[in-house]
Amino acid sequence: MNNFKLIVRKWYIPVLIISLITLVASAYALYWATIPETKETQISIRHYSALAYFSGGAEVKKDNPIWANGSFVTLPVYSYSLTPEYSGEFYFTTAPRGDITIETEAKIVYFYEVSDAPVWEKVYYAASNTSRGEIKTNFKINVTDLKSKINEAQNSFGVYLGKTGARIDVSVHYYGKITGKDVDETLSFKIPIDVQSTYYSFSTLNETRDFEMPSTRVVEVQKPLHMKVIPAALCTVSIIFAGLSVVYRTKYSDVSSLEREIERVSWEKKLKEVSFARMPETNLEMVEVERFEDISKAAEETFEHLFYDREKGVFFFIHGGVLYYCREK
Repeated sequence: MNNFKLIVRKWYIPVLIISLITLVASAYALYWATIPETKETQISIRHYSALAYFSGGAEVKKDNPIWANGSFVTLPVYSYSLTPEYSGEFYFTTAPRGDITIETEAKIVYFYEVSDAPVWEKVYYAASNTSRGEIKTNFKINVTDLKSKINEAQNSFGVYLGKTGARIDVSVHYYGKITGKDVDETLSFKIPIDVQSTYYSFSTLNETRDFEMPSTRVVEVQKPLHMKVIPAALCTVSIIFAGLSVVYRTKYSDVSSLEREIERVSWEKKLKEVSFARMPETNLEMVEVERFEDISKAAEETFEHLFYDREKGVFFFIHGGVLYYCREK
């Protein structure tokens, strides 16, 4: 530690300059590391939604104890005798509403299929319509007549392995601009019709289809942790070295005073390792050791105790009939 003090004190100016330069550089690196980077990423965002609805009902055409003749009813199932005609409406638009042209082609088909594989299919009714922004297509279907067409075709075919059915097919083509962006899409919708021997029913439709568009978003990305830890550590070390250099420069204005302090501490440490005694006047062989560290190590390795003669200023020990000594430096 004392040698460290001496080095820092002797090289006060270089240590201070290097510490300050390192401090500024590491502080800048730390500041730069705390600023997140930005990058562009491609994402998809909602552009608009296509909305399609179908619902309807039937007018009662016959006196009965349930509904008044001429009333309009909406039921899960309908009777051929009471409600032979079904009135339905298909509605289409977009959200948000766009500056678009909408074209619809609608047809009512009846068919026969085996294991979901079509055998034959016939068109009962077809219509087309054009509008802007939104569109409504109305249907008025004589389901009693439709049932007769199905039975007639099936009887003509003469095979009854599969099943018969009917549906409404609607193709919607729209083009133009929505929220200022060009669109051109064609969508298809199928509305099943359940035609049974004693009743029929229509499915409803309430469908939303979302459309997305690509967008660029700028996101923040944090820099790796080591890019913050290393500059922070360098900042800390630089501050410590700069502070120590100033403290040692202030405390030890004269380098010689620090050197004397180091020598004093070193001397006190040496004295703690030895015992005091007079070096004997003897005819033993004598070996002089140059450094205290060497004689201290030799005494330790030979398991001998090291002594110090204050009057002569000599460290010594005896081993194997030989007196080893080291003069005080």
